[in-house]
Amino acid sequence: MFRVMSSKEWKDEDLIRSLYSLCLGSVPEQSPVLDVSIGQPQCTEKDLKPEKVRLPICRRVKLKLLPLLRKGAEMVIIMPDILFLIYDCIFGIDTTTNLRSSGLLLLQDLLWYSDDNLDLEAVAPSLLKLTMFMIGNLKYEGDNALKDFYNFKPDNHQRVSALTVLSYLAKKSPGVLADNADCIRMLLSSLEKEPDIDFAQSLRTTISGIAPCFISASETTKRLLKFVFNQYITSSNVQVRRVLVELVRIIFPITDVEGRFLLLICCGDRDETIAKDAVDALFGPLRSYTMDDRSTEKMETDKSDLVPSYGRLLNYIIEQKKFRESSEKGIFIKDRVVGFDKNTFEYILRFVQLSLINEAGLGPFESALENPHRVASSIRPFLLNLIRNESSVLSAHLALLTETVELFPSLNFITSLTILVGAVPEFLAGELVTLIPNLKDLTESNSEDTRLISAELLSIVLKEEKSQNFQNKFLSAALPDLSRKSVEGKQGLLFAIGFLLGRISLKNENINPYSQIVDTIIELIYNEEHSLITSGAIHAIGQLARCKALKKTLKKDAELVQRLSELSCHAKYSIRIHDRAISALGFLSLEDSFVERRLLVNELLKIMREVKDVDLHFSIGESLVCCCFGATYRESLDLWSIKEDDSVKGETESEDFEFILEELIKGAGSQHPSVRQACTISLLAILRKCGNSKTIVNYIDRIQTAFAVCLAEGNDFVQDVSSKGLGLIYDFSPEEKRQELVDDLMSVFISGSRRRIQVSNETKIFEEGTLGPMPTGGQVTTYKELCSLASDLNQPDLVYKFMNLANNTMLWNSKKGAAFGFAFLTPKLGKELEKIYPVLIPKLYRYRFDPTPRVQNAMSAIWSSVVNDDTKTVDTYQKQIFEDISKHLTSNQWRVRESSCYASAELFRGRGFDAVLEKMPEFFRNILKVMDDVKESVRKSAEFAAKSIVKVLIQTTNVDAGKNSAQETAKFMFPVVLEGLQSSVKEVHALCLDTTISMVRSLGHLVAPHLPIIIPALINSVEAAHHQQLNYMSVRLGDQAATQEMFDSARISAARMTTSYETAQHTLQFLDAEKTEIIVISLLSTIKTNNPLPVKGCSAHLISSLAQLRPNELQPVAGKALAVLCKGLSDRNLALRSTYAGTIGQLVRVAKDSSIEKLLNMLQTWYLETNEESIRSACMQTIQAVSRYNPDVLRNHAGTALSLVFLGMHGKSDDPTIKGWEKVWEEIAPGTEGGIRFYLDEIVKISKMALNAASYPLRAQGAKCQGKIAKTMGQKLDEKVCMDLLNGLKTSMGGKVWTGKEEVVTAFADVIECIRFDESVSDGSELMDLILREIKRGNKDYKSCALSACGRIAASLKFKKFSLIIDATEPIIIPPKEEEDEEIDQKELLDLQIVAIEALGKAWPEDRNVQVEFFEKLMKLIEFSMSNVHWKIQLATVKSLQRILETLDLTLFTENTDALLKFPIYYLGHAMQTSLKLDSMKAIETIVQKMNSINLTLDEFKSSSIKKLVEEQSRTESADLRLKCDSLLRLLRG
Repeated sequence: MFRVMSSKEWKDEDLIRSLYSLCLGSVPEQSPVLDVSIGQPQCTEKDLKPEKVRLPICRRVKLKLLPLLRKGAEMVIIMPDILFLIYDCIFGIDTTTNLRSSGLLLLQDLLWYSDDNLDLEAVAPSLLKLTMFMIGNLKYEGDNALKDFYNFKPDNHQRVSALTVLSYLAKKSPGVLADNADCIRMLLSSLEKEPDIDFAQSLRTTISGIAPCFISASETTKRLLKFVFNQYITSSNVQVRRVLVELVRIIFPITDVEGRFLLLICCGDRDETIAKDAVDALFGPLRSYTMDDRSTEKMETDKSDLVPSYGRLLNYIIEQKKFRESSEKGIFIKDRVVGFDKNTFEYILRFVQLSLINEAGLGPFESALENPHRVASSIRPFLLNLIRNESSVLSAHLALLTETVELFPSLNFITSLTILVGAVPEFLAGELVTLIPNLKDLTESNSEDTRLISAELLSIVLKEEKSQNFQNKFLSAALPDLSRKSVEGKQGLLFAIGFLLGRISLKNENINPYSQIVDTIIELIYNEEHSLITSGAIHAIGQLARCKALKKTLKKDAELVQRLSELSCHAKYSIRIHDRAISALGFLSLEDSFVERRLLVNELLKIMREVKDVDLHFSIGESLVCCCFGATYRESLDLWSIKEDDSVKGETESEDFEFILEELIKGAGSQHPSVRQACTISLLAILRKCGNSKTIVNYIDRIQTAFAVCLAEGNDFVQDVSSKGLGLIYDFSPEEKRQELVDDLMSVFISGSRRRIQVSNETKIFEEGTLGPMPTGGQVTTYKELCSLASDLNQPDLVYKFMNLANNTMLWNSKKGAAFGFAFLTPKLGKELEKIYPVLIPKLYRYRFDPTPRVQNAMSAIWSSVVNDDTKTVDTYQKQIFEDISKHLTSNQWRVRESSCYASAELFRGRGFDAVLEKMPEFFRNILKVMDDVKESVRKSAEFAAKSIVKVLIQTTNVDAGKNSAQETAKFMFPVVLEGLQSSVKEVHALCLDTTISMVRSLGHLVAPHLPIIIPALINSVEAAHHQQLNYMSVRLGDQAATQEMFDSARISAARMTTSYETAQHTLQFLDAEKTEIIVISLLSTIKTNNPLPVKGCSAHLISSLAQLRPNELQPVAGKALAVLCKGLSDRNLALRSTYAGTIGQLVRVAKDSSIEKLLNMLQTWYLETNEESIRSACMQTIQAVSRYNPDVLRNHAGTALSLVFLGMHGKSDDPTIKGWEKVWEEIAPGTEGGIRFYLDEIVKISKMALNAASYPLRAQGAKCQGKIAKTMGQKLDEKVCMDLLNGLKTSMGGKVWTGKEEVVTAFADVIECIRFDESVSDGSELMDLILREIKRGNKDYKSCALSACGRIAASLKFKKFSLIIDATEPIIIPPKEEEDEEIDQKELLDLQIVAIEALGKAWPEDRNVQVEFFEKLMKLIEFSMSNVHWKIQLATVKSLQRILETLDLTLFTENTDALLKFPIYYLGHAMQTSLKLDSMKAIETIVQKMNSINLTLDEFKSSSIKKLVEEQSRTESADLRLKCDSLLRLLRG
C-alpha cells in the first residue's frame, strides 16, 4: 500500500470499503461497549461461504493501515463500519496505546466531516460517554461484564485528542450537551484537580468552546449550572475561576440576575486577569452608551435588554449579602461581618446604579458619576414613582449605600449616595441623620473631590432634616471651626457652608442671620495665603452667588470682581482655583443686586485673552452665558431637581448680550491661536444656550463666518468646536441659509480655500515643536523667529519656503475643518447630504489615509459620522473614488501621493475592480511609478497598494472566478504587469514577477492567449534572481575553462530552479501550434542576441521542454531552431555550448530527416576543418545528446554519425572528449567489430579525409583510426580496402616528421599485418625500404616508433633480407665510439636500444640459410645487450632471444647451446626482477624442449645447476613464477 500510495485515489468509496473490510474482517462485530444499536452489518457469517470468511488483520498491520484510511477524508464516514472500527481501536481486546490514539483521530474525522445527512443524535450520548472517560472524568459504573474494557488509563496525548472530539461533538450535536449539567460539573472538577498545566490550559479552552451549547438549555439545567458555578466561584484554582467567567458570560443572558451576580463576585477576584475579564463581560456592552444616546432610536430599542431589572437585582444582592454574612464566606471588617470586600462592593453598587438609571429611562451609561446633578434630576421622576409604589426597594438601596460609606468611605460610594439622596432629598435625607458625623469627618478627607461631594451631601442632609435643628447648630459652629480645623478641614467646611447657604437661599429663606459668615468667606479671598482655603472660599462665593445668596457686603462689587479676576490668572494658584474663580465671576452676574456687569464681562474677556487652557476657556464660555441672561438664567435654580431639557419661564437677555457677541466675533479673527480657540468655545456655549434668542438671529451670519474661519485652524479641537457651532447654526437657520452653508463647506472641502491672514512679527506661523528648536535653543513659531533663523543660516529664501509650508498646512487644515463641519451636519442634513455625496465621499475617503495622524484620525471619525454603511457607500461610489485617487496618485505633494496609495489599497479589497477595469492598466502603471518615489514613506505606501491590488487581481483572474471575468481582467492587466518586469527598480521587478507567476497559476488554461508575451518575459526575468557578482566571478574564471564551465552550468541550473522558469515551463501544457511557433521564434531571438547567460540557457532548456511536451506543435519551426542552436555551438561560453547541444539532442526528435542530415554533415565538417578543441567538444556533446535523448534518430543516420564518432574516439590520449565519443559508440554501434564492418565505407572515408587534412593532429587521428580498423578486422578486411589504406598511409609517411606522425607509422604496420602477401609476387622490399627510410629520421620518438613498426612489418612479410634490418639496428644497439663520446640523452638511447632489440627478435627470419649467415652476428649483439647493466635492456634481450629460439633451427647450432643458455641461467640466479626471471625460465624451457626434440641432452652439471636455481625460485611469492618452475622441473626430470 505504501508503495502505490501516491497513485491511489483516496476518495474512492470502494477503496475505503476495502480498507474497512481489511480492518474489521468480512463480518464486522459491534463492540459491547457501544451501547447503542447503530445497524447491522451488510452480511453475517451465515451468509458467506466458509472460504469467503476473512478475519480482521492483526493490530500491527492495522496500525499501519489506519493513517492510509484517514486519507479518504469525508469518504471515511461509512456507517456503521467507522464506529465499529473506532470502538475496536479503543476498547478492542488486543488494542494498544497507538491504536487508541488512531481511533480517537478517526473519531475526530467522523465528527469533522459528518453532515446533516448523517444522524449523530443516536450515537452522540455514547460518544460523549466515551469522550468523558478518555478525558479522565468518568469512572465506569455499570455492567461488571464491561468493566474489563475500561481498565486502562488514557495518556495525555489521548486526553488532548478527546478534548478535540468533545469540541467537535459540541458543534455537530449540541443537543447532547444542552441539558447535561453534570458534564460541566465533571469538567470543572477535573480542571480543579488537574496537575498538568498544559492539559489544564487545553481543558479550559475546551470548556469555553462548549459553553454555547448550554445557551438553549432548559431552566432546570441552568439552575443546576448556577448551583455548580456557585460552588466553584471561590475555588483556589485560578483556571477554574477564569473559565467560570467565560461560562457565565456565554450561557446566561445579560438580564439574568444570578448570572450577573456571579460576574460581580468575579470582578473583585484577587487575580487581575479574572477581575478584568469579569469587568469586561459586565460593563463591556455598556461602554458605547452615553447620556446623549438616551433619545436615539438605538437606545430606545436596546435599553431594556442591557441590564437586569433594578428591583430584582437589588433584592437578590441584599439576599446574597445576608446569606454570605451568615456563612463562612463573610468578611470581618471594622468589628462587623460583611458579605463582600471593598472591590466587590464597588462593582456591585456601580452595576446597581446603572440598573437604576437604565430603568429610569436614561440608559446604562457609565459616566453617571461624572455629572451627579444631571443624573439626579433625570431619575427624580422615577424615584418619586418608586417611593409611592415600592419604597422598600429604595430604602434597601439607601441602606446598602449607607453601610458601604460607613465601611469604605471612598469617592465613588459617596457620589452614588449623593445622587440617590439629592434626587429626592425630601424623602431620603432624613434617613442619613446618623451619617452626619461621618460626613463631617469626610469633609476633612485628604482628597479634595471627596471633601467636595461629602460637603454637598452634608448640606442636603442638614437642610432637609429640621426636627433636630442640625442646620443652625452647624452654622453656629462654623466660624469657630474655621479657626480650629486643619487646612483640609477648613476647605471642606467652606464647601459645606457654601452649599448649605445656597440651598437655604433657594428655599427663599432668610440668610441675613448668616451675613457674618458670608463676610468672613469674602475676606478669605483677600487675606488667605493658603491655596486650599482660597479655593474653598471662591467655591463658596460662587455657590452663594449662583443661588442669589450673596447680598450687599462690606466690599464693593467692583473690588470683588477685580479680586476674582486676579485669582483666575494668578500663576501661584492651580488650574482648579482659576476655574472656580472664573465660574464665580459668571455666577456673580446672576445676583439681582449686582451692578458691575459690564466690568465683569470685560474682565472675563481679558481673562480669555490671557489664559490658554481649554478647560478654562469652557468655564469662561459658561460664565459669559450667565452674563448674557443675568438674574433670569436657569443656573440660579436648584440643579438637583430641574432637568436640562426642562423649559424655564422668565429667561430674558441682558443688556450686555450684543457687546459680548461683538467681542467674541472679533476675537475669532485674532492672530493668537489661544484667543481664537477661547472665542470659538464661548460662541458655541452661547449658541447652545441662547440659540433661539433674537440677538442670536441678528448675529447668525457673522457667527457663521467666525466658525467658518476657525475651521481652517490647525488645532483639531478648534475645528471640532467650529463644526459643532456650524451644526447649531444650521438648526437655527432658514432653508436657503442652510443650503448656502452646505455649499460653502463643500467649496472649502474640495478646493481648500482659506482665509487671508495679515502677518506681523508676532504672528504664529507654526505650532511649538513643529520645526524643532533653533540653534540658540528656542522654538521657531512666529514670523519674526523664522526671519531670524533664515538670517542666522544666511539663507533668505528659507523664509519663503517655510511660508509655503505653512500655507500648505493651512490648506489642509481648511479641508479638514470643512470635513468636521460635514460630520456635525450629517445627522441634520439627512437625504440632502446625499446630493453632494459624489463629490464629498471620494475626497473624504482619500483623506482618511492622510499620513498625518491627526488628519487621519479626524477624517476617519468624520467618515464614521457621515457614512452609515461603509461597504455599501464605497460600492456605490467606487468609480468616483477611483477617479479621485487616480487623479491625485501622481500629485506633486507627497502626502497626497501617499494617501492615494493607501486609499487605493483599501478601495479594491473585497470588491474587485470590474467597474473600473478599463482604467486599471494606467492606474497600476502609476502605482509602479510611485514605487520609485523619492520619499521612502511614499514608496512603502505604493508597495502596499500594489500588493493589495495584486491580491485582488489574482482572485479575479482565478479560473474558478468565471471564464469571462478572468479573461477580461487578464487581457487588460497582463501587458502592464509584464511591462513592470523590465523595470530597473528592484521592488517593481520583484512585485511584477510575483504577480505574473501568481496570475499564470490562477488562470490555469485561460492563460493560453497571453502566453506569447508571458513566456519570453518570464525567461528574461530569470536574470533578476542572480546577483551581478556572479557575472564578475565567471569572467575572473576565464583562464580556468573547466572551472568556469562548472560555475556557469551551476548558474544555468540555478536559473532553471527559479519560479520564473518553473512557471514558464508550467504554461507549456496550454500551447497550440500557432503560439508555439511565436514563442520559439522569440526564444531563438533571445539566444541570438546579447542576453545574459542564464537567460540564454533557460531559453534553450525551454525549447527542450517543448520538444518533449509539444513535439507536434514544435515541428514546423524545428529546422529554424536547429539552425540557430547550431550557430550557438560556437559560443565562447562552454556551459552555453553544452546547453545548446542538449537542446539539439531533444530537437532532432521532431526535426525532418534532411535537417538532421544537414546537422550531422555540418558537425562533421566542423570537426574536420576546425582546429579549435572547443568546437570539437561541442560536436561531441551534440552527438552525445542526440544519442542520449533520441538514439533511434542517431541509428537512422548512423552512417554519418558513427563515422564521426569513430574518428572522435581516436583523438589524443589526453583529449577529454574521447570518453564521450566512446560512450556514444558503445550505445549505438553493435560492438566494435560489427560497427566497423557495417559502416566501413563511411569510416574509411572520414579517416582518409582526416589523414589528408591540413591539421597534423587530425592526420594522426585519421591514421590511428585506420590502424584501429586494421587491428579490429585483421585479415577479414577486404584487400582492396587494405591497399587503399596502405596507399594513403604511404603518401602520409612522406615529408618531414611532424607531431603525431608516429600514428601513421603504427597504422602502416597495422595495415600491412592485415595483408596476405604472396612471396612469388613480391618480397616486400618496397615496403621495407620505406620503413627503413623512416628509421633514419633524426626524431628519437619517431625513430623508435619506426623501429617497432619495422620489426612487425618484417615479421608480417617474412622478410629475408635480414642484413638490412641488422645493419639498421646494430648502430643503435652498439653505438659507435664517437657517439658514445658525445653527450646524448641516455633515456632516449635506452628506449631506442630496447625497441631495436625487440625489432631484431620480431624480424628474425625462418629461412635456415639466413639464420646460418647472421647467427654469429646476432649472438654478438645479444651478448652485448645482455651484458648491459640496465634490467630493461636485459629483459628486452631475453624476450627477443625467446622469439629467436622459437624460429631457430637448433640442429644447425648444437654447439652453441651453452652460449644460448649462458645468460638465461645467469639472470635466473642473479636477477632481482620477477619478469626477467620468468622470461629467462621460458628461454631455458624453449632451449631444453628444442634439445629434447633433436635428442640432445644437457650435461649433468649444467642440468643440476639449472634444477638447483629453479628449485630456489619455486619458493618465491609469485604464482606465475612458481608454476613456471614446476613446469621446467618436470621437463628437466622428464
